[in-house]
Amino acid sequence: MEHLLQLREILIMQDALDRRSSFRPDGTPFNDPGGAMVLAIFTERGVPPRLRLSHFESFRKQSKYQATPKRPLLKLLFSSWRKIGCPRPRGYLSLDLRMIKQWFEDIAALRHEVEAGNLDLDEMTRGEFNEVALDFLAERGLH
Repeated sequence: MEHLLQLREILIMQDALDRRSSFRPDGTPFNDPGGAMVLAIFTERGVPPRLRLSHFESFRKQSKYQATPKRPLLKLLFSSWRKIGCPRPRGYLSLDLRMIKQWFEDIAALRHEVEAGNLDLDEMTRGEFNEVALDFLAERGLH
């Protein structure tokens, strides 16, 4: 649970950096901030109600990180990602919302196929992919 709470905090920090950034570290435009906040909201839903942030507390945290100067925020994010075992390069920006949306669509489609009995997750985790599983992965661009 501690890891999940730390992840939620980092994602709120990450959102503050994302909102200030126009370009990714490689120079490509960053046109779609908000991915970190979407993931923070989903992370929040995995936390027991007694540990969830109130709307006021969430707003306070967002305001705090948005007011943090960029250089200290970069340093804090770099060390925070490393601390939870998910190192990111300095200046890392979140995935685009389109990509996160695609992940959730893929997960929903996978769940649907498993519930319909078309896919067997136990087989797939053992590396056994039948024709239906291979077709599913190919259709979703996951192969």
